Amino acid sequence: MKLRKPLKKFIKGVLLPTLGPPLSEAIYSPIVHIRNFLYDKGLLPQKLYPSAKIISIGNLTVGGTGKTPFTISLSNILSSKGFRVGIISRGYGREGREEVVVSTGKGPLVSPQTAGDEPYLIATRTQNVPVIVNRNRVLAAKKLIHQYKCKVIIADDCFQHRKLQRDMDIILWDSTIDPKKESLLPAGRLREPILAVRRAHILILTNSELTANYSEYAAIFKRINKKLVISKISKEFLQVYSLPKRDVVEISSLKNETILAFCGIGNPEQFFSFVKKLLNPTGLITQVFPDHHKYSIKDIELIKQRAAEKNCRHIITTEKDSINMPGAPHSSGVLVLQMNININEGVIRFIENTLRH
Repeated sequence: MKLRKPLKKFIKGVLLPTLGPPLSEAIYSPIVHIRNFLYDKGLLPQKLYPSAKIISIGNLTVGGTGKTPFTISLSNILSSKGFRVGIISRGYGREGREEVVVSTGKGPLVSPQTAGDEPYLIATRTQNVPVIVNRNRVLAAKKLIHQYKCKVIIADDCFQHRKLQRDMDIILWDSTIDPKKESLLPAGRLREPILAVRRAHILILTNSELTANYSEYAAIFKRINKKLVISKISKEFLQVYSLPKRDVVEISSLKNETILAFCGIGNPEQFFSFVKKLLNPTGLITQVFPDHHKYSIKDIELIKQRAAEKNCRHIITTEKDSINMPGAPHSSGVLVLQMNININEGVIRFIENTLRH
């Protein structure tokens, strides 16, 4: 029943774009519904690993919702509570297709190009947590369980990857997106219908500080799934450091200055908003690149040139973007803002209770 890869590639890359949004959605929607129906009825097989608990972290939309910082925070919290945690990821945008052990729990073993920028960042920011990238999440989970003795597997961006059976599904939803107005791909940003939230156990509404609609959207999802645990998360400032040596910069020296902020992430506005709140700049010049953008030397030169033209005292970017930048001397002087995600204690207790039973 599985579509062969060439047919999948033809449908996504040629047929749907050629037909245009209305007809494409009319074709895409039944495919999604049939696939979910087959999994729901047990007609498509799922791999179960009884010796470990599987937590899927994903979303319903394309684009960034904050899965990577959430994954980092959750894995560190669970590890600190005594759980042997491992992380699996597809490794979007990486070079090669083979399985790669990004980390055995003591920092990255490979380059960002080999790992993918997000798995590399996860490996950098987690402690005692093995990280493996593999398009086949079932095989990656097996390796973490048998070779690294992991008892909790966090599957990054895995909500639609239903071949791996899980004990808990966590969805992140960007609060700046109105669920009432979204459509399925390619007309909209939905990977599958909003009703798919029925499969989830926890819904995290991210970027709630950018909108007044948190309560309204929470109520919409709660009507779909009455058992759903819904929460927001907050961002916490950790430090600012300068490239290439990662020297920590005193935050007070950056406030009330003209700043150029640039990034290539799924939701640039949330980064710019945090910079405004943290540094209170007299002027903020922003520059947006595509998500996962690999910066060239020319890119950095143009950014610095624009900063000089606008009389910016500082240039700042995200931790993820710093991974995709060329090294010294080209990156010299660029500041990196490091943040952490605070997860509600009630959500942590709910997850911990599931893992211990």
